[in-house]
Amino acid sequence: MGWALGQCLVWLLIAAQCVCVWGQQVEVIVGDRVVNTGTGWNSTLAVATVGPIHSVEWTDPAGNNILNRIQDTLFIKPGTAYSGRVALLTNGSLAISSTRRSDQGTYTVKVDPLASTALTSNSVTLSLMVHDPVEGVSVSVSMAGVREGMDSLTLRCSLLSGSGFTYTWLKSGSALVNSSRLTVTPTLVSISPVDRTDAGNYTCRVSNPVSAGQDTQAVIVYYGPESLTIARVTPSDCVTSDQVAIGQPVRLTCGAVSVPPATYTWTLRGRALVQGTTVTIPLLMANGSGSYTCRAVNGQTGVERNVTTLVTAVGVCLSAGAVAGIVIGAVAFLILLILLIFCLVKRSREKEKPLPKKQPVVNRSNEVEAKVRPWLDRHQQQNPGFNSVGGNNLDRGTPYTPYPPSLGSMVPSTFNGGSGSISVTQQSIHISTLV
Repeated sequence: MGWALGQCLVWLLIAAQCVCVWGQQVEVIVGDRVVNTGTGWNSTLAVATVGPIHSVEWTDPAGNNILNRIQDTLFIKPGTAYSGRVALLTNGSLAISSTRRSDQGTYTVKVDPLASTALTSNSVTLSLMVHDPVEGVSVSVSMAGVREGMDSLTLRCSLLSGSGFTYTWLKSGSALVNSSRLTVTPTLVSISPVDRTDAGNYTCRVSNPVSAGQDTQAVIVYYGPESLTIARVTPSDCVTSDQVAIGQPVRLTCGAVSVPPATYTWTLRGRALVQGTTVTIPLLMANGSGSYTCRAVNGQTGVERNVTTLVTAVGVCLSAGAVAGIVIGAVAFLILLILLIFCLVKRSREKEKPLPKKQPVVNRSNEVEAKVRPWLDRHQQQNPGFNSVGGNNLDRGTPYTPYPPSLGSMVPSTFNGGSGSISVTQQSIHISTLV
């Protein structure tokens, strides 16, 4: 019984494998599901079959048979729009020559395998998109040159042929976008009013999946003249800008910001000199002094501007360095002069100053004696044998005398700023004062 059960299981597995094999489709590899091509071009709906194939059949977008191959025999249906323009490649791909716009649509390929492979048939669809190539793109402009702030500008894009295309507008390589002055549509660009920044190259590019074309138009914006200036070239380096030494050459150059370039005319005191950017005076004379006027005119905008410079012919031209040296010298001289005057005044005042008076010698011996006398009197009363002799001694060399009498010592004393001495002996008292 176990053996019978095992046999049943084997047969069940074989049956399952057969069912799986019979349910599997033959493999068909597809290149691009959507094929873009151009009218008149050769197109290929690319597929690749895998394994032994019994037959391959292609049908058009209307479901009509175009061709089929059974084993090694190819059958192309006659009397159709594809007659003479189709072929079947060895891998099963369909080739269409001289593709027409009417060929556009969805195509179906059906592949049947050999019966021995136990595989089932497989069908795959591919879309063919046929475009007219873009040709003859051109850009036209309302005015190639426009005046800033005065004119408006319109650019228009057109083409001779093409289908399924899109427009792109560029200025100097950058995409244009709408703004307050700029309006962009697929076929038109409008600018109002025009600004100098609008000058440049405008490109219209038209493209579809199989082709592209473009055209460029230059736009010039006229403006100016502006910022009119005069440049002066002369070997003189006068500190005053308008001065030029007589006999020196002078060259005056006029310049302005202008599109197109301005035309220039020079006048001196209202008298015409030359036309052009530069007026040259080889040797300036005294009669060459005056106001030189440059007049700039833009022929497109009609704007005119004037600028004037003064030229003064002088016999001597002091440069900035010379003037600086003179100023420095003058300042130095003034400083020295001030110092000299100060010294003279000081010396004069010193001579007029009176000599200092000598202080008189004041003899203060009497004053000292008057102050010492009471003391001496008391001393005499206490010592009856003591004698005092008052007197003035102006000998400054001996300001001291022996005191007291018994010891013979010297006692200095000072009274009221004067130097004095008192000599005391048993016989006499000697008082001397030095003032």
